[in-house]
Amino acid sequence: MKIFKISIVALIIFVNTFLSTTSNAESSRVILDQLLTGDVPQLNADDIQIPDDLKPGFHELQVEVLDDTGVISSRTALFCKDLKGELHFDNNCPDLLVTNQKTLRSQAKPYSPLTDPIGTATFALVAFAVGGALLSNNRSPGPFIQDDDEKDEMGDLGSVAAAKLLSNQQDLAWGDRRRYINSKLFRSLDKASLSLAMGSASFSNLLGRSILDARYLRAIFGNLTWITVPASILVTYLGLQGIENEALPLAFLYTAILICIGIFDAFAGLVGAFLYLNFIFANGNFDSSDAIFTGLGTSLLFFAPGLIASKFRPLTRTVQDFTTLWERLTDYVLASLLTGWTVMKLIQALPGLAKIELEITQYAKLLGVIAGGAVVSRLLFEEIAWYLYPVRLRSLTISIKPTGWVQEGRAILFKTSIFYLLAAPFVGFNDYLWIGCGIFVLPQLISLFAHKLPKSKYLAQINPKGALKIALLSIISVFAINYLKTLNLSPSEFIITSFVLLPLPALFIFLVDAFSGDPFVAISKNNRLRYWYRILGLVVLGLLVLIILGKDPYSELRNFIEDFPSNWQKFLTLLDFIWEIIYSWLVMAWDWISDNFANIWNWLVDGWRNSVSF
Repeated sequence: MKIFKISIVALIIFVNTFLSTTSNAESSRVILDQLLTGDVPQLNADDIQIPDDLKPGFHELQVEVLDDTGVISSRTALFCKDLKGELHFDNNCPDLLVTNQKTLRSQAKPYSPLTDPIGTATFALVAFAVGGALLSNNRSPGPFIQDDDEKDEMGDLGSVAAAKLLSNQQDLAWGDRRRYINSKLFRSLDKASLSLAMGSASFSNLLGRSILDARYLRAIFGNLTWITVPASILVTYLGLQGIENEALPLAFLYTAILICIGIFDAFAGLVGAFLYLNFIFANGNFDSSDAIFTGLGTSLLFFAPGLIASKFRPLTRTVQDFTTLWERLTDYVLASLLTGWTVMKLIQALPGLAKIELEITQYAKLLGVIAGGAVVSRLLFEEIAWYLYPVRLRSLTISIKPTGWVQEGRAILFKTSIFYLLAAPFVGFNDYLWIGCGIFVLPQLISLFAHKLPKSKYLAQINPKGALKIALLSIISVFAINYLKTLNLSPSEFIITSFVLLPLPALFIFLVDAFSGDPFVAISKNNRLRYWYRILGLVVLGLLVLIILGKDPYSELRNFIEDFPSNWQKFLTLLDFIWEIIYSWLVMAWDWISDNFANIWNWLVDGWRNSVSF
């Protein structure tokens, strides 16, 4: 494994040294600083000194305005220079927004989270609601993570101890007996992949688990699965050419392909993210904090969705009866919905990180749908490997040592640093950011020794799990946002207050979870309660759909109750309409059979006689 580590270091040095073309590149956006009198919106080219070599695009103008009383205040004015070289202080340059024109950072229109405080708070809602499910850390006190059970356990995204890598204890099945999969051509890299995963896990559990992520594909396709890595490299390279290696999201097609690759194979997505970040760095385009934030946020799209999907629900589960079938169907629905929702919100948050408007946000919903569809496709391949290639799947499953204290501490530091960097553009570098980071890191620290805390069966019985937890946190956050709207806060005050307020319910539920043991009654398996459990599951699913669609569940429920009489009448009218169609078809079918019965009977009799005589 020393060779592997040396190769990684050599690759980084090569990329950052030989691909560097503009390491001293200056920021393409010009920010001017002038002292003026009068009102900022009435600026004109005669009042200020605009450099003649200013490139076409959207720009910012920082001005010191002196009013009649002698007070100087700082203002920010937005203006643009069109492709003809004309200045527009209304910031309206239509020729810069042509869809078929390559929109680079210097030509992008500035964006501020303050212009959409509700949307920014909604992003925080998603981050903390999902984080409530992702922060759980099932740290086992034993020496190894067991892979031969089917416990419904979720791990921690940072260490990818998520949806345990289960192995099916079945005998040889149809796929295991296929000649192609047992040939050396398809199996020669099996041991190498396992050795690579084991060696990588010794210093990076994330990398080790990512290498094992596509084991279900290797069970079916063998060495052909490794094609996802060069495919990720090629798509990333082509996408970077389209944005000239700037710190911007890739075009829609390349982003969609890389999201799908990352969902099917997290390691291939990780390679794409690594290449994306290094090409931008090597070309000197990480020249501002906005560029760094944009690069980090975009790279997450390449490998995180697949890991997020495994966090929400187990990716493998044996169906034995109707109860387990119901659970498996909910796996499909919840994993696809929540992963698509997360992808959509991550893309919608990119302008806040980049401080410029991005064309990719127009496709956020479509990319979310694509991500959800990719998750469903992955689950189907998981089913094929689980039932038809159980021996192959078991041979590609290894036990990885759980993370030690050093790795845990390093993972917490890494995640908190990423959280700090990504939250700063929305909140600003202030005390509220530190408070939010403290709330974010506290559950992670508690999770290190959560298995040693006293456990309560009473808390376990009321402790929300899985989708119910996410729905509950989201609904509470909606109420919190609606309350903040009544306080007449400024946009900046609204954002920082919601940033501190929204994670508190998630922190409370995490503490309940930390002290929860095994419940008295497993509702999902109890014969008397499981039907209520399924009804509750459908209600939760409905709430999640409303939240994903951007609706206020409370308002929608209230409107539904108020309009229930009219809605019920519409429902009855619809049933009558459907019944009329069915009845008319039945009458037509009966009339046709009555008219042609004699002919049909004679045809059947003749056919029978001919077959007997033959």
